[in-house]
Amino acid sequence: MTKLHTARNQRGSAAPGDRYKWVALANTTASMFMATLDGSIVIIALPAIFRGIHLDPLAPAASATCCG
Repeated sequence: MTKLHTARNQRGSAAPGDRYKWVALANTTASMFMATLDGSIVIIALPAIFRGIHLDPLAPAASATCCG
């Protein structure tokens, strides 16, 4: 095998392909964490949002007032 086909070079550092896998994993993990955090913040903030737009989500005509 040539140097390009080995997983590690002579100094023992990871090959560029291995580094890309770890960067992709880190980015995916961070984005999933941020999406979960954002969803949690929105769920917690929903009562304040409804108060701000003067809408009672449990009222029977709540969906009819926005569209007609």
